[in-house]
Amino acid sequence: MKIISDIANTIEDLLDCAEVHINCALMKKEEYPQVAEVYYKISLAEMEHMNLLHTQIVNLINDYKKTHGDPPERMMGR
Repeated sequence: MKIISDIANTIEDLLDCAEVHINCALMKKEEYPQVAEVYYKISLAEMEHMNLLHTQIVNLINDYKKTHGDPPERMMGR
C-alpha cells in the first residue's frame, strides 16, 4: 500500500532528524549544557513521532489482515 510506503519514508526522515539532534546535543553537552538539553528533548520528540507513525503502520497491516489475509511479502518489508 502506498500509504505504508509514505509513512515509512516519513519515519526514515524522522530518524535522520533525531540523529542530527542527538549529535548536536552530544557536541554541545560540555560547553552549553542547556542547549544540549534542548537538542536532546527535540531528538526524543522526533522518536515519539516516529513511534506514533509506526503504530499506524501496524494498525494498517492488521486491518489489511482482517479483510485480505496475510499481506504480500513486499508490504512486510521482506
